Amino acid sequence: MLDINKDNKLDLIHNGEWEPISILINTGSKFEDRTKEYGLTNTLGWWNKLEAGDLDNDESLDLIAETRSKFKV
Repeated sequence: MLDINKDNKLDLIHNGEWEPISILINTGSKFEDRTKEYGLTNTLGWWNKLEAGDLDNDESLDLIAETRSKFKV
């Protein structure tokens, strides 16, 4: 859990096997799916790890997702 939208409420990022990376924003009374708003609707994959942090020092959250695949690029 982390505060994705900087409103001082902890939000959720969810991933799994053959699921898109999902963003669930905490409204205070429930979590709302905002995956589309964050541009992640086409991220279906076999995700096994997510890391978050300000990687480019611009004071916004950056995500790195790791997937397992038998295919080579």
